[in-house]
Amino acid sequence: MSETFEPKPEGIGEMYDKIAALSKDMLGDSHHFGYFRGGAHDGVTMRDAADAMTDLVIERLAVTPGQRVLDLGCGTGAPAVRLAESAHVEVVGITISNEQLEIAQARAEAAGLADRVRFELVDAMKMEFDAESFDAVLAIESLEHMPDQRHVLRSITGILRPGGRFVCAQPMLHRVNDEEHLAFLRELYEMYNLPEQPFVDEYPRMFADAGLQLNRLEDVYREVMPPTLKLMTSWIGANTERLAELGDYGTEVAGLVDGMEKFADLPGAGFVVLTADKAGAR
Repeated sequence: MSETFEPKPEGIGEMYDKIAALSKDMLGDSHHFGYFRGGAHDGVTMRDAADAMTDLVIERLAVTPGQRVLDLGCGTGAPAVRLAESAHVEVVGITISNEQLEIAQARAEAAGLADRVRFELVDAMKMEFDAESFDAVLAIESLEHMPDQRHVLRSITGILRPGGRFVCAQPMLHRVNDEEHLAFLRELYEMYNLPEQPFVDEYPRMFADAGLQLNRLEDVYREVMPPTLKLMTSWIGANTERLAELGDYGTEVAGLVDGMEKFADLPGAGFVVLTADKAGAR
């Protein structure tokens, strides 16, 4: 794909600063898609579905009490706090959004977990954590924002202990070849401050080159994207006055949701959960 957009960290941070205020209402207090078992959304709230997505990632992490986990792209801290509570682990969350950082820190303190959960303003492209200092790393809809995903994967391998696990969950495309759809993708990536995205079939080699063994690849598109977008569009429709009061900001939020719907309609659209391990005893 040519003419790709090169995102800037400050642009990504500003985007998430803007939507942080609406995350509690529209996204169930998390900054990621929900997981709807069986694809059904009737009677399921966005908060429940967002928690279910976090739980799916926690299940794949398979961490044990006392271990140390990095949440790469922690959002407003809901997944990190839920992970610490359910698995009794220590969590470090990183974000490049000042607004998210403040909300996340307050969340950990309110949950009484400030001693086991902390958040830092860190660009994942420039992580300086000690080598082999984490037992696991999770990335829910954050790896996609990295200008050089291969570099970040190598960095993740470096900070994982032998046998450590990495779990990534995000929208992906299996393959798009026609120029019309590729042109649309270029526009969509710029809207979301995204660099050019690898296709699903490129990830096994990317992980291997970084020193990670990809042992599970799941496409849960049906359980994630259609039901999540249905709830999000319903929320938009029910909050037109509130969005109008927010002016350009409200228009931008509605536009982001519209862009997600168009992505979900692309041939080959998916939502993929990748689970990989670093060589060594776990």
